[in-house]
Amino acid sequence: MATSSVTVLCTLTNSTVTATNFVFPRDWDGHVGDKNYPVMISAANSGQFNHVSGSTGMSQSAVVYTNGDYDWMLSWFSASSGANKVYTEIREAGYFQKADWDSYKAKLEGGSSTSQSSWTKYKASVAITPAGTSPALNGAISLAP
Repeated sequence: MATSSVTVLCTLTNSTVTATNFVFPRDWDGHVGDKNYPVMISAANSGQFNHVSGSTGMSQSAVVYTNGDYDWMLSWFSASSGANKVYTEIREAGYFQKADWDSYKAKLEGGSSTSQSSWTKYKASVAITPAGTSPALNGAISLAP
């Protein structure tokens, strides 16, 4: 029996006053698709990419963006069956360069279809369609109220 393909359609919105820049991805399963990670998302704009499953039939990954003040990490899990999940966290710039990625994978796998995080004056949120093999993921970073 063939494994179903999964494609996560990702939109990231930057509602801060400065641009946020791509730092690196962390793929556990799958890879970025034909629409690559946006290198920069300017203030008050959005960027899109897609992430596709590999031979496992799962898309499980994280991506980190920064503005030089914060690092914003968002991660997702989607498979041909079961619930889709996300996890996000925002920390000081450079934090995720030395992160324990096994612990973040565990947080993601224990997560749900929504996640939020705040750090100093920033707030990050992410949500994914709860089920299906072509889920929409929407991530946003903004100034905390």
